[in-house]
Amino acid sequence: MNLPFAGLLARITHALTITAALLLPLAGALASPPAPQGPIPIAHWRFEEGSGTVTRDTAGLHPGTLLNGASFTNAGIAGSGLALRADVGGAVVFGDILPLTNTAFSISAWFKTPPGDTTPEAVVFAKHRPWSDNGYFVLLNSGTGTITAYGGNNAVAHANTPVNDGEWHHVVLVIPGNGEVRLHIDGGPPKATGSGGTVSLSPADFMIGGMDPPPPARRFNGVIDEVQVYDSAIDQPAIDFLRANPGLHLAQRDILGFEPAAGPVVSPARISIFTTNTLGQIRYTTDGSEPLITSTPYTSPFNLQVTAPVTVRARVFFNGFPVSEIRSVTYSPDLGIRILPAENLFTNQVTVTLTTRFNEVILRYTTDGSEPLPGSTAYNGPFNLTQSATIQARAFLNGFPVTEVVSRTYTRYYVFDDAIPAAWRERFFGPGFSTDPRALGDADPDGDGSTNIQEFLAQTDPLDPTSGLRVHVRAVPELRFATIPGRTYRILRATRVDDPNPAVIAEFTATGSEHLHVDQAAGRDFNPAFYLIEHQP
Repeated sequence: MNLPFAGLLARITHALTITAALLLPLAGALASPPAPQGPIPIAHWRFEEGSGTVTRDTAGLHPGTLLNGASFTNAGIAGSGLALRADVGGAVVFGDILPLTNTAFSISAWFKTPPGDTTPEAVVFAKHRPWSDNGYFVLLNSGTGTITAYGGNNAVAHANTPVNDGEWHHVVLVIPGNGEVRLHIDGGPPKATGSGGTVSLSPADFMIGGMDPPPPARRFNGVIDEVQVYDSAIDQPAIDFLRANPGLHLAQRDILGFEPAAGPVVSPARISIFTTNTLGQIRYTTDGSEPLITSTPYTSPFNLQVTAPVTVRARVFFNGFPVSEIRSVTYSPDLGIRILPAENLFTNQVTVTLTTRFNEVILRYTTDGSEPLPGSTAYNGPFNLTQSATIQARAFLNGFPVTEVVSRTYTRYYVFDDAIPAAWRERFFGPGFSTDPRALGDADPDGDGSTNIQEFLAQTDPLDPTSGLRVHVRAVPELRFATIPGRTYRILRATRVDDPNPAVIAEFTATGSEHLHVDQAAGRDFNPAFYLIEHQP
């Protein structure tokens, strides 16, 4: 797939060095100021985690769980991506998020299938259950060369566009909120439109690469990357910008960025600053102060001494005026040890790896947050965690520490599949209940012998062992009296002794010398209850 020059320029997010000739205008060049920033996505998944089974959007919200062999790959359209196999049911499930009912919204995504792929009905993203008329989705049918967008209540758009050529393709679903659905493929005007009703509420989980419920139906085969969700119907220039600039979102039309990214670096570090605004001049500081028109102009990558944390701040100026927000990045000294993966959240299990750039040293570590000592566990290879833990690591040579202590905390993220509402868990365990093992359905945090599920059903406090389960006890009267076979009897009930009009609750002809009647309603609907036995002539 050939991207326009502007798209190649925007892809410098992943370049190691950027030359001033590509990024900066000629001296004295005059042009109109750049367009204002666009909307910020309400969700943006870049799949840059690299490993693990959890992906999160760039705001740190909306975590998704990778299912059935779904994995991260470094072969994305902009850095890493999400690799999925239809034959094993790979997908990502996010839970009941993004209902997007009766409102305008847009969803943008990049995807690539294997050349000649014939997977039928492969979902790119969906909040929809098969054979229902609610929610929304985009799916491919490589066998017939069609792409379908669904906007709820029979608002369907079909495009006859083969995309199983092994190249990257860009798809955008636009829902204006008026019952219309638009399907854009690889930029330009809509390839297809449809109309019907507005999106109605779906009970389905939002998924990428499949359709709820798991194991996912209509599975995708290939790689998906850069999924963005906007709470508006984005226009044609916005769609063209997203296609020309994979990896960027609409609020980054004048983005400033840095290479390498924030974090530990070996000093001196080679620093590049880049922008998609080719009309302005980047100016920067390395002491944390605000960049001004008089600050150092960026012309080429530079070396930065990092013996303590250093903050670089930058801004784009045009004709003497700032035309971007201030962006900043903080670098810290590389202590010689890395704890991987960088993603701090995991589900079920995470594999931890320690690396060092020093030879002949022994890495020792702890998992309880204590300082590593010469007698601490020696690192012999990757190890697994199934519970939250703080890893501390240090390098030793001949029994002496030769690095500072490096630390990383991993927090287990629990996916709940019981019937307890999130509001109940948040009430008792706080907004961070998703990482609290006490919130599990079969947990008994107050030790009273009742699980959280039982406490929820009984409407008791799961953190108070004295709250107890509510047991409702009521007496059910048995009326037993002598009878004469062949005679007819009536049983009457009243709620007070002087009731002049007791109600007849039973009438029968005796067949034996004794009769038993159980009044199930007494004690529940009638309390107290008084009875009168009559025999008929």
